[in-house]
Amino acid sequence: MNQEQKEQVKKLVGDFVIDQITQMTEEMSSQDFLERVFDMIEREGIEVDLNDPVIQNQIKGILGNKVVPLMIKMTEYIIGREISIN
Repeated sequence: MNQEQKEQVKKLVGDFVIDQITQMTEEMSSQDFLERVFDMIEREGIEVDLNDPVIQNQIKGILGNKVVPLMIKMTEYIIGREISIN
């Protein structure tokens, strides 16, 4: 490949990766994702009242504590620099 072709391929791959991360972000932000986590909790036999709004909010908080840092790290990777969250 010549330099121009390499740059075109890099851009295409970068755009594809960003699209995939966007799709994953949207999926992880959906009610369906939360319901799948609830289903996993039930399947594992963890006895919590998943109909209780307080419990639901606690689970959402746990998810947020995992998902948000992941999204920040992926964004940092894509843009090539660290994001300050202060």
